Amino acid sequence: MNIQYGVVATTDDKTARVKVSLREERSAVEGEQFLTDWLPILQISALKDHIYKMVDKGDVVACLLDDHCERGVVLGAIYTEDNKPTSEMNQDRFVAKFKDGTLIQYDRSSSELKIDAVGSLKITVGGNADIDINGVATIQATTGTINLLDSFTGNTKHLFI
Repeated sequence: MNIQYGVVATTDDKTARVKVSLREERSAVEGEQFLTDWLPILQISALKDHIYKMVDKGDVVACLLDDHCERGVVLGAIYTEDNKPTSEMNQDRFVAKFKDGTLIQYDRSSSELKIDAVGSLKITVGGNADIDINGVATIQATTGTINLLDSFTGNTKHLFI
């Protein structure tokens, strides 16, 4: 087994597999490309808890392959000189930045969770939901609706209807 670097040529998001274009060093033609068979992408969890992230076509990936490049696994995408980590990324942050600009970031040094959703945000709770805020809360919207289907309990001193 050896590590090879290549570019994702084809993706199959239903099976979390890709074909990778490798530079064939054994080829008689300089710079000739070699396309792997379908390779699974290493995931964090895939049995009881599913944590799924597909690499994109064009991503540079690291692969662990057999000597004939027939069997193996994609270990993950890697940053390159042309595609460096963004300014939001550092050792203390978990960052998921999507191509539409949506950002999910947790900074463990400041204990701050930040979600910047470019589109809609939907949260569905199958049971009870509690929100405890030990500080100031600000909710700002152009328009809005609060539907309490049964009853309301609490201080209505500043409830404007």
